[in-house]
Amino acid sequence: MVTPFGAGTGVPGSRRMARLGSVRARASPNPFSTSSKATSPFAEKPSTRRKKTQNRKRLDDEHEDPNALLDALERRVRWSEVSRGERERARRRLLSIASRLEPSRDTPDLDAAPVWMVPPDLSAGAPITPDLYPRTVSLDQLFPGTGLGAAYNSDAEFRAALRAAMRYDLRAATRSKGSTCHKVWKDRSTDFPRLTEALRRRGLESITGGDFVLTLGSLCGGEATSGSLLEIVNNAAGGRDRVLVHSWHQDSGRQQRTVMLGFPPKSGFEGTGVFSHCVKLSHELKPQGRRGEVVQFELYDPRPREIPEEYVIRPVYKEGAEILVYHDNAVLHSTPDYIDREAVWRFM
Repeated sequence: MVTPFGAGTGVPGSRRMARLGSVRARASPNPFSTSSKATSPFAEKPSTRRKKTQNRKRLDDEHEDPNALLDALERRVRWSEVSRGERERARRRLLSIASRLEPSRDTPDLDAAPVWMVPPDLSAGAPITPDLYPRTVSLDQLFPGTGLGAAYNSDAEFRAALRAAMRYDLRAATRSKGSTCHKVWKDRSTDFPRLTEALRRRGLESITGGDFVLTLGSLCGGEATSGSLLEIVNNAAGGRDRVLVHSWHQDSGRQQRTVMLGFPPKSGFEGTGVFSHCVKLSHELKPQGRRGEVVQFELYDPRPREIPEEYVIRPVYKEGAEILVYHDNAVLHSTPDYIDREAVWRFM
């Protein structure tokens, strides 16, 4: 028979365990225990911790304005000769301070946004006409009388099912919703059966998966249509990520329509951070290589001045404005300075 621990000794099991633990602790102190007198050789000295805390407080005191603090931290990250660990800690602090900044301004009226005058040394000469600038389109405009807009904006599971079905129907290499996916939407080898099934389960009997994808794709056009469908995933877990600066560019510089279907971070969402941010251009930009290649604004030589904040368009996503359309030659565009979305489908 197995004797219970502590049985027959006159000492209850719990008391014996406590004694055994205390003996072991004295014989071999745990270097990671805060209660042990022995300390790890890697532990920070109290004076070092106090100094770091004082330095951090001094930085906060010197820069009460969060914008000034952000600038100071950014300079440290860029120019300080520090270790990788210190650089990563500075980056995390930079992001935490960024959350204290005023939220970015939205642009509810895209037509009223000002046009940035392209400097003569960057201009290709052709003026941009207003019909090429960004505009929003609703799902109910594309599929009238179906109730698709209300279903799309109120049901997170439905939106997730559409994303998963698209990847399955187009035989994406990865089915993970947390990774970016690049396929061809004009793929005639599929009639999108999984998308059709997802629509049917939501009671949208009159729309097939092929109708859904090809109708969105039909908004593309202009000088060229590549048939590309890119699902951009920046923040698959939801919430808000801070991007410190815009990276202005054009995908081709051609008079080619880009179409974006936004996947908001939650149902009933209205706000910025879903669609790309844009700047309206007065004239086409000079190509940096062959026409049709990517144009990176900051790579012009000499490097242009920063585009003033008042020209930055931050389109608002909401029910009735689930889709953004613009011509690539008419704007500079960038990832939002605040990303607040599950994903976005970009058709070209």
